Amino acid sequence: NKESHYEDAIDRFQDAQTYLIANGYTIRHKYMVWIHGENDGIEEMSTETYKADFYALFSHFFDAGIEKCMIVPTGDTLIKNVDYTLIQQADYEIVSESDQYILA
Repeated sequence: NKESHYEDAIDRFQDAQTYLIANGYTIRHKYMVWIHGENDGIEEMSTETYKADFYALFSHFFDAGIEKCMIVPTGDTLIKNVDYTLIQQADYEIVSESDQYILA
């Protein structure tokens, strides 16, 4: 269930914030790292669909307080005979379209 995954991630993010504040830490920035796209490459998802799904998902993270997302592009050798070019292209386009995303 896609919703349960992002809701779990947001819950963990909020729990971490609560813990840090309760233990005297000052939170200056709220960033996350995103490594994803393997299944989308296997399914030969289009760049447009990947980006639309990505932006819809990340709207929830940004609403929860995440400031920036560092995207680690999907590699070429994760699963043999799978072309990740469209997913990689989508990641590069996302980074070029908004300063909320950073290529890592």
